[in-house]
Amino acid sequence: MKNGQTLAVGRLPDGRYLLQFMFTQLVLRPEADPSFIGPPYDNR
Repeated sequence: MKNGQTLAVGRLPDGRYLLQFMFTQLVLRPEADPSFIGPPYDNR
């Protein structure tokens, strides 16, 4: 990758997939509608 960071891929206990890159986490929900985009949030 351009910045030298790897993409961390994992699976949560509830069956969801987690993609983590730098300070961003993307949770993929297999049960959601394919066109669904949930609201973003910040844990700060």
